[in-house]
Amino acid sequence: MSLRMFTIATALAAAWTAPAMGGVRIHLPREIAVSPATLTLGALSVIACDDPEARKALEALPLGPAPGAGEVITVTRALIVSRLASAGLNAADLKITGAAEIAVRLNERLFSPDELLEAAQLLLKSLPPTASGLWQADKKPAPLAAPGGADVQLQARLLAPPAGESVTVRLVATAGKDELARTDVTFRRGHTVRQAVAIKDIPAGVPLTADVIGVEDAPAPRAGATAWLPSPTAVARVAIAKGAVIQPTHVEPAAKGELLVKRGQSVIMRINGDGFSITALAEAMQEGRAGDTIKVLNTDSKRVVIGKIMPDGSIQPKSDEVNR
Repeated sequence: MSLRMFTIATALAAAWTAPAMGGVRIHLPREIAVSPATLTLGALSVIACDDPEARKALEALPLGPAPGAGEVITVTRALIVSRLASAGLNAADLKITGAAEIAVRLNERLFSPDELLEAAQLLLKSLPPTASGLWQADKKPAPLAAPGGADVQLQARLLAPPAGESVTVRLVATAGKDELARTDVTFRRGHTVRQAVAIKDIPAGVPLTADVIGVEDAPAPRAGATAWLPSPTAVARVAIAKGAVIQPTHVEPAAKGELLVKRGQSVIMRINGDGFSITALAEAMQEGRAGDTIKVLNTDSKRVVIGKIMPDGSIQPKSDEVNR
C-alpha cells in the first residue's frame, strides 16, 4: 500500500470507529467534468457523512488519473467499491446511490480546426487592402483545448505584419485577461482567378446577364491562371443551378445577326494575349451586333473605351480610353 493510501486508510479507520460516525452516503452522477488532476472520490461524487474528518478522507480517496484533452473515461461503481475496500471500508457499511458508472471528461473548451481557421480568416480579411487577399493555411491545425467552460473566448492575433507571401496568426483561448492555451497557424498568399457563379437557378435559353450571374475570386492552381467569364448576353445552353460555377460548356453565343449589346447593358471587356487574359466590367453606351464598334464606359475607371463587339457579346478594346 502506498503512503498516501495508508494515510487515507488510517484516517478512515479512525473516523469509522468514532461513536458519532453515523452512515456514509455516496451518490454517483452519470457524467461529470473535472479539472486536469488526479481523480478523487470527492471530485466524482456527492458524499454525506456525519463525521467531517471521515468525509474529508473519503473525498481525498484517489481513483486514478484524469482524462486527457478531448477524452472521456468511465469510472465504475465496482472500481469505487474496490478502492474503498483498499482503504479499509466494507461496502455493506456504505450506501451508494446513483449511476452504475460515471462518464468523466475534462472541464474544457475544445476549439475545432474549422473554428480556428474561421477566426484566423476573419482577422486576415480585416487587413488593409495592401495585405488582404486570399490566404491559405499551410496545414489544418490540431484542435485547441483550454480548461474552463462557456466563458472561454478565442482571439486571433498577428505575430507580425504580413511580409511577402506568408503570415502567421496566433490563436489564443482566453478567460478574461488570462491566456489558457494557444496555437500558431501559418498562411501563404494564394493565387486567384475570377469566375462566374449563378446567383439564381438559370433555365436553358436564358441570357447570362448581370441579374442572374455574379463574379467572384476563386483559388487558382498557379499564378497568372487565365480567367474565363461568359458574356452577359451569352445564353445558357443547359439549365444551371444556383451557386454553380459557370463553365464554357454551359453557354452558347446569341444567334448570329441578333442585337448582342443594348445601351446601358453590362458587358465584359476582354484583352487576350499570349498566355494571359485581362477582363473588366463596362456599361454599353450604344447598342450593336457582332462586329460593330461601340463606346463603353469602364465601370472601374469611369472612362470611355471604344471597342469591337465579339460574337460572344464581349468587347475587344480598339483604342485607349477617351473622353466622352
